[in-house]
Amino acid sequence: MEHLLLMEAHKGVAERCDKYALCVHDWSMVNFGKHQSKLDRKQRAHKNDIGYELQTALLLNDRNGEPLAPMVQNVVTDAGVWSSYHDERIKFQAHLEELTSRMAWIASQEFVHRVVHIIDREAASVQHQRQWDEANHLFVLRDKVGSKVEFNGREVKLGEVADSLTFQITHEVEIKGKKAMQYVGEAEVTMTRPAKPKRCDADGKRVKPIKGKPLRVRLVVSRILDNEGHVLAEWVLLSNVWDVDAKTTALWYYWCWRIESFFKLLKQAGHQLESWQQESGLALAKRLLIASMACVRVASIPQPTPKNLLRIR
Repeated sequence: MEHLLLMEAHKGVAERCDKYALCVHDWSMVNFGKHQSKLDRKQRAHKNDIGYELQTALLLNDRNGEPLAPMVQNVVTDAGVWSSYHDERIKFQAHLEELTSRMAWIASQEFVHRVVHIIDREAASVQHQRQWDEANHLFVLRDKVGSKVEFNGREVKLGEVADSLTFQITHEVEIKGKKAMQYVGEAEVTMTRPAKPKRCDADGKRVKPIKGKPLRVRLVVSRILDNEGHVLAEWVLLSNVWDVDAKTTALWYYWCWRIESFFKLLKQAGHQLESWQQESGLALAKRLLIASMACVRVASIPQPTPKNLLRIR
């Protein structure tokens, strides 16, 4: 089934992307607190927070952000990870370490258009950003306003740079069910600070800061305002994609909500994933691939469509 999903991904990129394919990465917990028969469930913060973690890479087109196919589906269990891009169960890795492996695998698929990886604020790691840039992976990611960069010869926080920008109105968007306007500003900044990994060495001591090469990136700040001018959302974005304008970069990140809709479709509004009775992570991962393929087939119904096909979709 994973091979069919990969074929659909290649077909979608070739037929429905203009210049880039957009790949949104995210993580979601699937709760199975009442499923005692699943013996490989993963325990999190408290006794009722138990189940499997779903790690997904969802491919979108660059025309209107429509989903093409889930490129990667990982099911994290207490015993390891069942992944759509590995034949055997693999060891658990920290999110960004696994994401780095995932990016390398996606690059090896050699799509006809380059892939831009879109990641939420969990990717605010200068060490990994340097790794991805050195590996020639393109990205648009959300960073923290408190992260320090070099701007106009000074080390300042991203939030300070954002407040100094000139913003232009770009798109009408929808947020929390209401219409709003998106404003965008941009600047060029350089990441010069050392990385501070949140891990310990063999002696149990915190790993010392790691120096790295200066990384030149685009800062794109997106602000969503309502009709009264109140800020509903602000995204501080970093990207190493230089040949698209700032409003397009911000729009790409806005399309991140597609993966949340996909998780909702799997868990609540269609496939009812958290009610599945499979008794192991492997069995659930197999069914998940079938459900993912069903989503791809339904989404492939063209629009506009006759009323009967629209109802089926």
